[in-house]
Amino acid sequence: MSIETREASNKTITIWFKRVTGFGNEKATTYDVVTTKACYEQGGSRQYTDTTGVNFTPQSTYWLEVLSENPRLGDFIALGDQSLIAKPSDAEKAESIRIVALQDCSELGDVDDLEIVT
Repeated sequence: MSIETREASNKTITIWFKRVTGFGNEKATTYDVVTTKACYEQGGSRQYTDTTGVNFTPQSTYWLEVLSENPRLGDFIALGDQSLIAKPSDAEKAESIRIVALQDCSELGDVDDLEIVT
């Protein structure tokens, strides 16, 4: 993690990693839940395009260190320690992740931070 992100990461966030097991009608969805520290910005004026080509304005943007498993599209993220909640649909204001990008917040050329846009 860049020093800039580490020093500014003052919000606890919860990430739900989506897991789908089984085949056909036997598919089951579960979530692995982790918490970490991040920088947070609500909303924004910058337009993004998601993987399906849809333009959107973000609900939230998070900057955090690269994790041992990085979030993917379709995982969920929310502010606060909500690690005791098994499903993001039961959590307070959990948002679906729409973009995950590696980013160098230190501007030193070493990519070691994540930008997550919902």
